[in-house]
Amino acid sequence: NKIIFAISMYTIECWLLVLHCKDKQDAIKNCLDRLHKCLQKGNSKINPNSKKPKEYDYLSKDFNKRKNLIANYKLNPSLESFVNELNEKIPSFKLIA
Repeated sequence: NKIIFAISMYTIECWLLVLHCKDKQDAIKNCLDRLHKCLQKGNSKINPNSKKPKEYDYLSKDFNKRKNLIANYKLNPSLESFVNELNEKIPSFKLIA
């Protein structure tokens, strides 16, 4: 019943690296370029010049599944910090014990 709004400490693309890139998942710099290069190897894409919401919706859809977030949040320091903050501030959230 709550909306949780997140602003990543670096860029949201850093969080998406954990879902789409096997290397550099813990990156905190140049994440847009890293994600773009990684996605070019597969079937997905992102236009680094025009951040279109539909592209981000598609690329982040796996985070809608709690098990995916649990499995991946520790791979990126910014995402891990966000999840830890949620656990501290919102008792009902408790992603991790």
